Amino acid sequence: MAKKGITVKFPLKVERGIGIVPINEEAIVEAVKFQLKNLLLTRPGEKISDPEFGIGLPNFLFSQESSSIPELQSRIMSQINRYMNYFDDLQVNVGRSTENDKTIAVRIRFKISELNINNELEVSV
Repeated sequence: MAKKGITVKFPLKVERGIGIVPINEEAIVEAVKFQLKNLLLTRPGEKISDPEFGIGLPNFLFSQESSSIPELQSRIMSQINRYMNYFDDLQVNVGRSTENDKTIAVRIRFKISELNINNELEVSV
């Protein structure tokens, strides 16, 4: 499977004398976090061009079974590997919030060695 690319915001900045302004690490991290959040919050079937895309994190919100947490974690890993396979190291932790049992918290730690990026995203619904 070929590695997927990271898409950053458009339009790209163009400056006189420089041309297209190079994309900095902060813009790449912001784009990666946006893509991860989009993957987590999009419900399967919501993206017409690819009905397999998405986790639908809000769908798991009212699941009272603790057995759904490992299933959700596995689904997240599977979707990230399919749609965002540019990570060299990836850790996904899913659990109920300690403050509110009705909240699901997802923490994703990621590393992209080629770009020297090591960061994390936390999403709660």
